[in-house]
Amino acid sequence: MAGRQRQKMRADIELNKDYLSNLPSEIIEDILVKLPIKEAVRTSVLSSKWKSSWASMPNLVFAEKCLPESELIESVDKVLRVHQGPVLKFELDSDQIANRKAINRWLLVLSKNGLKDLRLMFYVYNGCTVPSSLFSCHELQHLEISGCTINGPRCFQGLKLLRKLTLRA
Repeated sequence: MAGRQRQKMRADIELNKDYLSNLPSEIIEDILVKLPIKEAVRTSVLSSKWKSSWASMPNLVFAEKCLPESELIESVDKVLRVHQGPVLKFELDSDQIANRKAINRWLLVLSKNGLKDLRLMFYVYNGCTVPSSLFSCHELQHLEISGCTINGPRCFQGLKLLRKLTLRA
């Protein structure tokens, strides 16, 4: 009987072992980078080590085509407020946003966080104009914009590190 109890205790310990928390940080980062931000945030319930891992992801992808504009703005605002460290890539795929003030606010935050890759995809043209704060992203190397207009500032001297530019109607 004592032998069975020991086996049961070992089995219980194995069942309660937190394998996710034991993953190396590099693997957690590699998994999170491949997920849209909404899914990455959801991983915070998996284990204590994952709880805030998403908050330092260098790539933020908001692929929320069906989310109402107010919810999308609130989501992006929350993520940028909590985020720690550089944001090297920012993607926003939506057909619901025309709020220039929100986009301006995000670009100003991103311009101070080392943004290198920006993708703003608006699938329905709704009068969205990318604010001139886009041109304060001096480290930008890749820029892809769809479904909106761009107005550069009068004193614009170029994005000197830009290597790839894609513009779509």
